[in-house]
Amino acid sequence: MIRRLFLPILFVLLIAPTLVSAQAGAWEVTVAAQLGANWNIYRITPDGVQAPIPLPAGMIISSNLTQMLVSSDLRYAVVTQSSADYSTSYPPRVADLKLGTFYELTLPFNQPGAYTMSGFDPSGTRFALSTVVGAVGPDYPWRGIFGVVDVTTGTFTDYTEQIVMTGLTSSINGWYQLGDWDADGIYMYPSCYACEPPFEGEYAQWSPDTFAYMPVTGVIFSIFAEQLAVTREIVSRAYSTDYPFSTEPTAYFPIQNILVYKPSAAFLPTFEGQTGEHEITSMSPVIFNDPNVVDLSVGQSEWVADGQYVLAVNNGSGMLINRAGGMNPINLGFQPPEVIGTTDGFLALQDNADQIIVHHFTVPGMQDQVLGSLAIGGRLFVLATPDLGATAAPVLANFTPVAANFAQLEAIMLAKQPVCPGFMPSRIFPGQQARVTPGAANRLRSIASTSGDVVGQIPGGATFQVIFGPECSENTAWWYVNYEGVQGYTAEGMNGEYWVELVRP
Repeated sequence: MIRRLFLPILFVLLIAPTLVSAQAGAWEVTVAAQLGANWNIYRITPDGVQAPIPLPAGMIISSNLTQMLVSSDLRYAVVTQSSADYSTSYPPRVADLKLGTFYELTLPFNQPGAYTMSGFDPSGTRFALSTVVGAVGPDYPWRGIFGVVDVTTGTFTDYTEQIVMTGLTSSINGWYQLGDWDADGIYMYPSCYACEPPFEGEYAQWSPDTFAYMPVTGVIFSIFAEQLAVTREIVSRAYSTDYPFSTEPTAYFPIQNILVYKPSAAFLPTFEGQTGEHEITSMSPVIFNDPNVVDLSVGQSEWVADGQYVLAVNNGSGMLINRAGGMNPINLGFQPPEVIGTTDGFLALQDNADQIIVHHFTVPGMQDQVLGSLAIGGRLFVLATPDLGATAAPVLANFTPVAANFAQLEAIMLAKQPVCPGFMPSRIFPGQQARVTPGAANRLRSIASTSGDVVGQIPGGATFQVIFGPECSENTAWWYVNYEGVQGYTAEGMNGEYWVELVRP
């Protein structure tokens, strides 16, 4: 069984795989697979799965392998690891895959709290490193350090002060989320340590060779979205109450129910308050919403076929969404733990006991070619993927928007609402506007009970926002609502009479 790498929320590393330029029919994907205590690196091309390149024996000392990167020529690999309880971060280890040897970096600081690493530079001999170390002082117990490692010599060059001078700082100077390193420099985003990390945003870029700084790059990082490298177009899983949605409670973000197309990083959604709700604008059309085909809350979405299609898939079933308009349902016959877009289709990895079978599906014909298998007995890292979007560059996508249908939404959502004992079926549901029926006002209470303190009232005919509910008490359905900034519980009705009703467009 493949176990994807997940870290505690404090140490989430949102590092995109290194992009490998490729043309249709000439793509390449690089992955690393765990086999017991050992790890192998595999190149996957249209010709098949190439012979594995083993990491040197003894290089991996912990089951908590937090990050891995490899140079584009597959000469060097770097890993970071931590103790089982994540309390100790071990120094990065660098492997020379040609010689089959490794060494542990000697860094000019002690007590690192965590590391993030960029991809390798174009020469394949350097990578950027960001870390935090213990510091004296009540305000900032951690101090950030940022620099560059030359793997051929093991030397670390500290650039913390130069970065601070650009203004690319956080509350802890020098602690950054790092992305790729291309000819113009290192993609980076200020973050913080031991707090909620950023989940989505736009990278800045800084070069250690020229000290040039670019605050706007168009390159995103996101746990919700995928971006085409060439055109910078984005497809993002998001949440909207205009479409059928889940009312299950969540910890950080609402359960995603739509796929949204954004032409560039300028259309990234914002976050609203503590709920993390995405603000969706008319400039970001919804291109897919069908939970009967793909459950987006647990499914995968990827650009495939050089960005000519978006694939949404879950439990082996999916939808190919064509940028020229139209959708094609598909059935892979298995649930892929990884889907990776290529220039002519996509790879779907099939978990099969102690091996991963690599399928290559060409699009749109969905021809399946088995390229080979990976020996695996643990986790899998995707290290490098093709640079997609070259054939999509002349025009932006022309996806067919999926328009919201309020009648469908109302029917589906009302059918999901529980019926409170002693009361009638509810006529309202969360995420929508409702109003008090003409006549007497509805009281807002501190708890879902007539014994709760009255915190306000909603006049007859006035509208309010339904936040969540219902809570069943005293033979009625209570809803937590917002009326002109005042929040509290209000009853839907009593004794066979409704006091509120849904506001329809």
